[in-house]
Amino acid sequence: MTLRSVLNNIWRAKATDRAIGITLAFCLFALIACKFVLAEYAPSLLIPSYIIVFGLISVISFQKPFWGIAVIAVGLPVELLLPPISFATSLYPIMGAATLCGYLFHELFVRRVQPVFTWTHVLGALFVLWFSLSNPNAAFVVGNRSWFFTFLQLLVLLWLTTQLVNTREKERKLLLAFAIASVVSALFAIPQVTYGMDSATSIRATGLTGHPNGAARIYVLAIMFLAYFVFTVKRRSSQYLSLIGIAILFAALAATVSRTGLLLLLTAGGSVLVFPGRQLKRKKIEVLSSLLLGALFVVPSDYWRIAAGILSSIVTGTDSVGFRYMQWEAGFQMWRDHFLSGVGVGQFQTTIPFYGTQFTPFYGLGYVSHNFILGLLAETGIIGAMLFVGICCATILALIRAIGKTSIENKLPLYVWLTALIIVLLGGSTADIHFDKMLWFLLSIKGLNKKPVCFSTTVAHGLLVFAES
Repeated sequence: MTLRSVLNNIWRAKATDRAIGITLAFCLFALIACKFVLAEYAPSLLIPSYIIVFGLISVISFQKPFWGIAVIAVGLPVELLLPPISFATSLYPIMGAATLCGYLFHELFVRRVQPVFTWTHVLGALFVLWFSLSNPNAAFVVGNRSWFFTFLQLLVLLWLTTQLVNTREKERKLLLAFAIASVVSALFAIPQVTYGMDSATSIRATGLTGHPNGAARIYVLAIMFLAYFVFTVKRRSSQYLSLIGIAILFAALAATVSRTGLLLLLTAGGSVLVFPGRQLKRKKIEVLSSLLLGALFVVPSDYWRIAAGILSSIVTGTDSVGFRYMQWEAGFQMWRDHFLSGVGVGQFQTTIPFYGTQFTPFYGLGYVSHNFILGLLAETGIIGAMLFVGICCATILALIRAIGKTSIENKLPLYVWLTALIIVLLGGSTADIHFDKMLWFLLSIKGLNKKPVCFSTTVAHGLLVFAES
């Protein structure tokens, strides 16, 4: 098959998933070349190259909307490769718009597929409506950023992912694409680290994500997803490749020097042990052995020396942990002063100096809450926080119900998604994740197992009522 025929099939929406996957892999490596080769040696070719690559991605996103969702997910581990767009802050809104238009045209207008609405979507819409009405100045006009627009994009992502990632096969493709991009990012992260006396004095790796703690969360999720492939693929060569990927991701996780990341990895490792299926016993040993070998031969001893101080840092509140404690205390007081509606979405950083933290941020940390629950309480008040927690609970309960009703051989994917969501939420104990695209992905990915919400109008009362079908 020639390149011309592949492009022609993509344009006519006839390309196979294999051809699209190969094309997107080419786009990924083209972006790496743009970032590290053209930007240095041929900057005049940079803009034309970006136009070609993202023009191709936009066509794929429109003609095959599922792959548009996959592209957004793949972009998270390699976010540094995406060039900034001044009028749209990033390329995500453009890719999302192409995916949305493709879904509306191909699925709704051509195939006339009935869209699914769940309680997660309803609560998400109420959350956006609440913080927009309770603090409109913060929601709509904050410098060059509109938080309403940011969360509107996330709400569209939540809804679109539910519609498009609706089969086991699509879920596997999404997991594999995300894991491959994470391994590529991890390969860049490993040589970036320089270990110091502790995490504060170390040069921490970010891979292609832009932030060490965010990279750590992504690498832990990718380890989970590759473990799933070890459990489910039959070809031994694919299992070995997955195990090698796990070892690379573990080394990259260590390079981030993220203590939260290590705790999340322990959570992921413990979840692997409780995955259902007696036939998985040998494969569980293989996954844990890959992590152990990575710990012994890939991760340097300097990392373990730094990691050994996690407990003492938590207890005594030293270095960056103590900074977070101060932010949490100030954030709690901020919420008490603005109990109902908060100070406004995105306003934590501008308000925090009035609550006693009269010092410059250190250890690379900023004036943020470093805890998404406290951040939600301080910025959106008790009502906004309850709505967002309701979104998370709706997804978790739907997954738990689905696990209880599913046969033993089909429980594993549900366990993987549930564990991934729990890992991200636990990571939110030290980070602001309520506007994290990965979290909104996970909140919507199991829409097939959620009960849809039917909107029906009662003529007698003239009211819109909700009823679970």
